[in-house]
Parts: sequence; C-alpha cells; structure tokens
Amino acid sequence: MNPRAELWNVLHDGTIDAIQGSVPGDIEIQVDILYLRKMFSDDGESIVVRLTNCTKLSMKIWEDDVITDDPERIASTETEILSTESDGVPVHIVTTLGELDLEFDDFSLWLDNGRQITFLELCDACENYWNRWENEAKQNKSRMDNPH
Repeated sequence: MNPRAELWNVLHDGTIDAIQGSVPGDIEIQVDILYLRKMFSDDGESIVVRLTNCTKLSMKIWEDDVITDDPERIASTETEILSTESDGVPVHIVTTLGELDLEFDDFSLWLDNGRQITFLELCDACENYWNRWENEAKQNKSRMDNPH
C-alpha cells in the first residue's frame, strides 16, 4: 500500500483535533493519538500531518447528511480515524462520524512539540506499541490461568 494511504491506518483511533490551511494548498491535520504519541520520548499528545499541495479535503458527515469542505467544520466533529482501504491517492478514510476524502501530493510528520519524524519512525512506534500490548495481554492471561 502507498504510504500516503497507509498513514491513515497507522493513525487508527486518532482523533482529528484541528485542521489548518486551505485547499488548494498545504494543510496541517492535528491528530490526537496519545497511545502512539507516548511511544516518542518527547512530551505531547498529538501528531501533526502536513499535506503538501492538498487539492481535496471533504467529509461526508453521516449524522447531518452533509458533505463539507470546511476545515473548521471537519475538525469540530472530533471524529476518530478508523481505516482506509485506498491503495493510493485520493484517500478515502472511514471515521467514526463519516467519510473523509483527501487528495494531496506528499506528506510530512511532526510531533506536536515541533520535532519532525519519518513515516518509518511512526510505523516502528506503532508496531512496538501493538507488540507490547500483545505481550502484556498474554502475560495477564497467563497470570489468570495460573493464579499460584
């Protein structure tokens, strides 16, 4: 899968807190994803995704049965990212409150403290988190199965 699409699967369960910029142009999407953000030693709660040359940003909000391209309205939903089945761009992202469509040339990633990270660093942090979670779950199950 293309990293521009896969990024949104890595950010699974993250909440879109803010969107800055305008289309067409560069857009910054702040994703509050504490469990993943804590995998980096720096303090903070969010990862900022900078989309370069974004030509489409729209969301179908299910509850309101409306499609909007207003970044403030999209961010105000505080929707959580679930997944994408897109292989590339445009990216179609399913969220808890609707469907987000993005078209852009490239992306860069930043911690909310201003430090830039690579997509590989984000993927490694995600893999390490889920490996740790799985190991802890196995240990807890083992303790429950063998209480003595």
